Amino acid sequence: MKKSSLFSIYSTLFAENFGFGLAFTLFARLFLEENSSFLPSSYTLEYKNILLALLFGVFPLAQVIGAPILGDLADRKGRKYALIVTIFATILGYILSFISIYFNHLIFLIVSRLFTGFFSANSTICYAIIADSTLSDNERANHYGFAETIPNIGWILSIIVAGSNWPAAFAFLICALISLISLTIVILFFKETHLIQKTKDLEKKSSFIYVKSLLKNKKAGLLYFLLLVYVVGWDTIDQWFTAISFERFGARIDQIVFFNVIGAIGWILGSSYLNYLFLKRFSSLIVCFIGAICTAFFCWAATLSTIYPLFVSSIILANIFASFTVVNIISLISLLSPRKHHGKTLGISRSISSVGWIIGSLIAFLAAGIDISFIYVAASTLLTLAIFILAQIFLDTKAKEKN
Repeated sequence: MKKSSLFSIYSTLFAENFGFGLAFTLFARLFLEENSSFLPSSYTLEYKNILLALLFGVFPLAQVIGAPILGDLADRKGRKYALIVTIFATILGYILSFISIYFNHLIFLIVSRLFTGFFSANSTICYAIIADSTLSDNERANHYGFAETIPNIGWILSIIVAGSNWPAAFAFLICALISLISLTIVILFFKETHLIQKTKDLEKKSSFIYVKSLLKNKKAGLLYFLLLVYVVGWDTIDQWFTAISFERFGARIDQIVFFNVIGAIGWILGSSYLNYLFLKRFSSLIVCFIGAICTAFFCWAATLSTIYPLFVSSIILANIFASFTVVNIISLISLLSPRKHHGKTLGISRSISSVGWIIGSLIAFLAAGIDISFIYVAASTLLTLAIFILAQIFLDTKAKEKN
C-alpha cells in the first residue's frame, strides 16, 4: 500500500475516533453533571439515565442500515468515492449536533446522531482498504492492530476535550474541522486500492442478498455471532464507564478524564505492540481466545469492585485485552470473502456491531431505571459467553483440519 494512502487511512480513523470518543464522554457529562443546564433540573437521575441510554442507542441504530449500504457503495464505486461521501456527511452531522446542544434541543440532538450514525462507515471502508492489500490472516490482523494505534490518539484527545471547560456545543465544531482536514487529505493523497469490476454478479449481489449466502457458512455465522456478543458486552462496559464512575463511586470529572486517557493508552498498547507479539507466536484465532478470556476476567473484577482504584485498574487492563480481541475477530471475518466483496463483508460486520450497540443500549435502558450496577453484570456475562463461542469455532477449525 502506498504511504499516501496509508496516511489517508490514519487521518480518517483519527477523525472518526475523535468524534466517537467525544460524543460518548461528553453526553454523559452533559446529561449527568449537576451544573449542566441541557436537561431540565426537574428530571430525576433515573430518567436522565434512560435518556442517555436512548441517545447512545440511536447512533448504532442508524449504522445498522447505513453500514452495509456504504460498504456496498465502496465495492461498486471505489474506496475513495465512498470515503468522500461518508466524511462529508459526517461533517454535516457534527454541525447539526453543535446546533442542537447550543440551543438545548434534545430531539434535534437525537436526529443529528441518527444522521451521523448512518454515514459513520469510515472505519469499515478503511478496513476494506487494508484487506485489499494483505493476504494472510496474521498479516491482516497485524495491520488492523496498527491501524488502531495512531487513530486512538484521537480518542485520547477527545476525552481531554470532553473533560475541559470548553462549551460542549463547540466541541462538535472541532470534530467538524478535524473531519474537514481528513476529507482534504483523502481527496489529495488517497490512491484507489479497489479494482472496480462492472460485472453482472457485482451489480446484482447487494449487501442484503450477499449476507444470506455468506451466513450459510457455519464459521461465518459463528464469527458474526461472536462479534455481536462481544460488541454488546465490551461496548456496554466502555460506554457506561463514565456514568458508573459518576454515580456509583462519586468520581470527579478530572479523575474520569485521566482514567479514560490511561484506558485509551492501554488500548493502543494492546492493539499494536501486544497484538504484534502474540501474532508472532500464535494464530489469529488463538490470540482472540487469549484476549477474550482476559477481557472477561477483568470486566468481572470491575463489576464486583467496591472501591474506585480497583474498578478503574480492572477496566484499564480489560481495555488492553479487548483491543486485540476485536481486531482479530474483524480480521478473521474479512478473510471469509474474496477481494471484490470486502466492502460488503466488513459493512455487514459494522452493521452487526451496531445491532450489538443497540442491544447494549436496550440492556442499559432497562437496567438504568433499577440499578446502574446491573449494566456491568449483564455485559460481563456476555463477554464470558464469547469465550464459549470461540471455543466452538476453535473445535470446528481443528476438526476441519483433521478431515
